[in-house]
Amino acid sequence: TGDFTRLGRSSVSIAGLIFGVIGVAAALVAYLYYRWWWKLGRLFRADELYAKMTRLATLLGVPPSPAQTPLQYVESLALEMPEYAHAFRDLGRVYSYRKYARGTISMVDLRDAENAWSGLRWPLVRRMFRVRPA
Repeated sequence: TGDFTRLGRSSVSIAGLIFGVIGVAAALVAYLYYRWWWKLGRLFRADELYAKMTRLATLLGVPPSPAQTPLQYVESLALEMPEYAHAFRDLGRVYSYRKYARGTISMVDLRDAENAWSGLRWPLVRRMFRVRPA
């Protein structure tokens, strides 16, 4: 009976430890999501989408250069991922117009930016986990 009690307690403590680690990891992920991603929702939508694209591309090792315009930056991204060149260009075009022309963007342009982001988001995330040859 004594062995069974010890075994039961160690199983409970290991399970508690595992759930504790999972809980802390989930809280950390939620905090980082808030700090790094969700707060961008306070920006104009075109600015938010461009910032999200830039953050993911920076994690991939393709950060914007201070000397680049947004359109030059999206061209550099288009060279890195040519199959998504049109989406990069659409998002860069809408962002640049909103930022520099100081005009309101049309619903068509906003839809173009949304569609571009929808087409870019997961390919950028997948590329982060791509195995590179040694």
